[in-house]
Amino acid sequence: SVNIPPDLPTVGRVILTMYQQSTGERLDGVVLIDPLALARILRVSGPINIHGVRLEADTLVQSILVHAYVRYPTDQDARRDFLGRVALQGVAAARRALGARPIALVRALADAVRGRHLQMYALDPAVERIVLQLGAGGTAKAPPVDDFLMPVGVNAAGNKVDTFLQRDLRYVVRLQSDGGARVRASITLRNGAPARGLPRYVIGPFNRQFHAGENRILQSLYVADAYGFTRASRNGQRVRARADQEFHGLALTQAVSIPAGRSTTIEYDLVRKAAVQAEDGRVRYRLLLRPQPTVNPDRLHVAISLPAGWHFVQVPAGFTNDRSAVRWSGLFDRERSLEFVLANKA
Repeated sequence: SVNIPPDLPTVGRVILTMYQQSTGERLDGVVLIDPLALARILRVSGPINIHGVRLEADTLVQSILVHAYVRYPTDQDARRDFLGRVALQGVAAARRALGARPIALVRALADAVRGRHLQMYALDPAVERIVLQLGAGGTAKAPPVDDFLMPVGVNAAGNKVDTFLQRDLRYVVRLQSDGGARVRASITLRNGAPARGLPRYVIGPFNRQFHAGENRILQSLYVADAYGFTRASRNGQRVRARADQEFHGLALTQAVSIPAGRSTTIEYDLVRKAAVQAEDGRVRYRLLLRPQPTVNPDRLHVAISLPAGWHFVQVPAGFTNDRSAVRWSGLFDRERSLEFVLANKA
């Protein structure tokens, strides 16, 4: 559970401390590479072979997250050996690609960094600052003033059904004439896992508290610390939710259970003061969108509306204006820093 916090600087320090306590060896840093990052490497290097199994870029993720457990349903030692060899050969493939196709490899790794599938932590403060500036540091730290959205889900069912999870987020902002904001933030979780046909290690149940195919998840939405929530709901019914100040932001959390083939929608109404900033004679609203690395990229819809008498002077590329608001919809597969410039028609 060392990697449950979504902030690699926090997790990295813990990993290095535990490693030194266990081995006596002091390491310089931590590199996290998930299966989707490894697939990007194989797209450059070519396939690898493990125990006669050919793993290609397009099949690697499912082979690691599902098929390995089908191949070795009870022999955990054999499965761990298989996955360990995948990791070792993946590193070797990256080295081959570095020699043969260095530019293509760097582009593939950069794409993995943008999706937070490749993250790094350095013990040396100067190196760590560079890593963070490059966007590879895996930080969860919220900006000090700007609006912020980051979804974080933690599996609590002891299974692998996150492989089948699809999340859809909506972030609808109504800026106020006094500079504040009212927001409706929601996330719909669709559990596409089957209830049968896969090993218990994949779809459960872990024990009698769970059901096969169930996705039990601690789902958080991280928003700007300046917000308070006036209402929390699940599938349209008001519920209690936990609010914690973490990583300079506010984490709104509910524990939900989603049976196989079903969906759940979590929703919050939020309010804050001073959501916009006056700079250089202009009024600006900024929103930082930070994804969680997932097997299936989240989908996101953002809408920003203004009070009467105001209009947009500048909006980010890709946003459309339907008179009531400016909107954008797409894959939430990389961090986006959005800036809107506003003006009062009066």
